[in-house]
Amino acid sequence: MESNVKGWIGYAVILIIIIGGTASLPHVIKSSSDPIAITGMTGPSNSYFNASSQTLIVNITSSTTTVDANVTFTSSLSSLQMSVVPGTFVFSNSTVVSVAKEYPHNTSINPAAKFIPIHLVLNSAVISNSTFKNTTVEIDLYSSHYGAIGTIMLEKVG
Repeated sequence: MESNVKGWIGYAVILIIIIGGTASLPHVIKSSSDPIAITGMTGPSNSYFNASSQTLIVNITSSTTTVDANVTFTSSLSSLQMSVVPGTFVFSNSTVVSVAKEYPHNTSINPAAKFIPIHLVLNSAVISNSTFKNTTVEIDLYSSHYGAIGTIMLEKVG
């Protein structure tokens, strides 16, 4: 009888270890890739992409009026949304960047597209102001609790 109880206790311990290990496996073994990832950003010829910070740096002059860029991404999700969030640098009650209406907050994006064109309209009065240095535009791709963020940094030169 005593050995039978020891056998059942041993069986229970092994079962708990197996179930506990299986339940905690996703926390120990990470997925090979995130369900959403920005893989690159391209812009005008006077720009470059910093992959480590996920930032497209665009050199602009006081005469620049628009910036066109493409955001490339991968996603294993069936639905995806995007928000374009302009930074604000205000001068004379004018915001430096206004985002084209094609991308309002929570725009649905086709995950199979793999790229998104972004069109930024710049306020030339603000850009030409001598105190203007730079501003950012954040590109947020997300679905439920997954997300990826890219940034377009507008840096004034000259």
